[in-house]
Amino acid sequence: MKAHPSYYCVIPAHVRYNNNLTNLAKLLYGEISALSNALGYCYATNSYFARLYGVTTRTITSAIAQLEQAGAIHVRTVNNTRRMCIAAVSSSDEDEAALKTGNESIVELFKRIYTRAHK
Repeated sequence: MKAHPSYYCVIPAHVRYNNNLTNLAKLLYGEISALSNALGYCYATNSYFARLYGVTTRTITSAIAQLEQAGAIHVRTVNNTRRMCIAAVSSSDEDEAALKTGNESIVELFKRIYTRAHK
């Protein structure tokens, strides 16, 4: 029997009831949220998610793109590592400016957004 992570996730209403997201995208949101608890962001690979849910990496790529397009997550690449964080329900102008300019450390920015999203 294969071991699975033992943490839980919460999928908020704005994601659960979004008709533009597939069921897998909604579940993936919960997984990304749970994996983000430690660092404020998630760096799991598409291969990891594909193995976890028994789907192809292409399917995972599509689900992540749906979540990003819906504004549910932010995705950035730092030092050739993709990092995803849960988007605050309403991001501030300061967050948007920091994402565009890159003046703030991506880790600090993701931690700030994640903390606000989970208050």
